[in-house]
Amino acid sequence: MAKNSRVLDILASQGERACRLFFYPCLKEVEPRLYSKIRNYVSDVNEKIGDARRQLVGYLLEKDKGWIQKDKASHPGRKDSPRSIKPKKLIYDKPKSKPTLAARQSLDNVPTVFDLVRKGILSDLEKALNLTDVNATNSANETLLHVAATHGHLEIIDYLISKGAKLEVKDNKGRTPLHRAAEKGHDKAVNRLLQAGANMYSLDQEGRTPFHLANQNQHMHILRNILKEEARRHKNQHNFLHRAALKDDSDLVQVLLKNGALVDARDERGQTALSYAVSQGHEKTVKMLLQKGIDPNITAQGNQTPLHVAAIYNRGALVDLLIEGGAKIDAVTTELFTPLHVASDKGHTDVALKLLQHKANVHLKNKRSKTPLHLAADMGNPAMVELLLNFKADPNATDKEKKTCNYPITKYSIR
Repeated sequence: MAKNSRVLDILASQGERACRLFFYPCLKEVEPRLYSKIRNYVSDVNEKIGDARRQLVGYLLEKDKGWIQKDKASHPGRKDSPRSIKPKKLIYDKPKSKPTLAARQSLDNVPTVFDLVRKGILSDLEKALNLTDVNATNSANETLLHVAATHGHLEIIDYLISKGAKLEVKDNKGRTPLHRAAEKGHDKAVNRLLQAGANMYSLDQEGRTPFHLANQNQHMHILRNILKEEARRHKNQHNFLHRAALKDDSDLVQVLLKNGALVDARDERGQTALSYAVSQGHEKTVKMLLQKGIDPNITAQGNQTPLHVAAIYNRGALVDLLIEGGAKIDAVTTELFTPLHVASDKGHTDVALKLLQHKANVHLKNKRSKTPLHLAADMGNPAMVELLLNFKADPNATDKEKKTCNYPITKYSIR
């Protein structure tokens, strides 16, 4: 009974056309016994069945009556029984993708529900959603929340979220509902999704965040809203500006700074956009950040300045740029390492040469009282030792253990 009632529900929802095209020609002719059973059932249908299914019942009985009369006229001596016709081979198009479990469970309801969301009809949606999974997806892998966000229907967004709609489901383009709202410029929808915890850093298949899509479509109000929420939610964490600096996206850096991003913001590791840009050797972004007023001596973890970072990563091309921008050439870390100490310890002779040409102090000592020459000798780097000696490094300077550089220099045959 339950299955038959379900069949009636499906056909009634699809209207008279489904009855005419599916039930009569296919079921009656291909499966006459099954048709006969269903006909017997619907003939005895009780008073609880709604109007749509009553119409279906009447339609089937009337069609059957007409067929019986026509059949008797064509075959006068024959008993009243359904015709047996060889069924035609049915050819089905292979589906492009397997529908999700939620979509399969509510296949007959999904198109109607999606249409209600698209039109923004909340009252009807509340009734229809009882028969449909709130996270069901359509052929484009869109959820109801995707559609509501695309059209900026705030009340429906609130309702779907209250019913357990997932925020991070991605459509066929890898986009979340937040991507959709940001792309279309629906600021209230964007705010509501962010407040609900939507991931503002989610990437689509082309590597773009909701911020990228809003910027691409010139929705400046969306950019500002996202940045405000980022400052509130992700203070002292890796942010859009840090990401743009790492990718050398100077255009995005400019947009971010123009719309309120803090140029000197640090992440959880104490790194800044400038230190990230320097570490990757992104000259264009370094120039942009310096032009926008970032402190060239801003410190990161361990009091490292951008110039220390250039020495660590052997970014000789950026040494001149940083020093010309105001970087202190002999700035020290918590361990009293200058950029020249770092370059000497790492064996980066190109960076060391540039620092020395800018008058870096070759005699400064770190916490262990070691000069850059001590470090170069300890590392057994003849080229670095020679470079430092050429710039008047003192081979007789002693460290905390009262050792000079003479022993290591002799060991590695340096003159």
